[in-house]
Amino acid sequence: MLTLPVLGQRIQREVQEAETALNDAIAKVAALTASCAQARSFPEIGATTGQATMRRLVEASQLVTQASGQIARVHGELRSLNDDRIVMVPDFNGDCPPATATVSAVQAA
Repeated sequence: MLTLPVLGQRIQREVQEAETALNDAIAKVAALTASCAQARSFPEIGATTGQATMRRLVEASQLVTQASGQIARVHGELRSLNDDRIVMVPDFNGDCPPATATVSAVQAA
């Protein structure tokens, strides 16, 4: 049977994994965007080739960054819920955003 402390540890691990995965996705989309931009600097490719693709990459970057911000908000909300009720999700490494953080403070973190 699943206990609340075990579930809390699972949630903590999964939040951290989601944050890491989104940071990795942001980095990979940025690397892909940079590579595509570099390819357009070759004369045989042309500076405007793949413009729609570049726009999609920028949009993908924005979406992944927005998702990262949402997960940061979830992290903060979980911490707040935890602080308000019981110790469900321990903050072993101090990475939790403050429960009273503003959206801009969470996004900057």
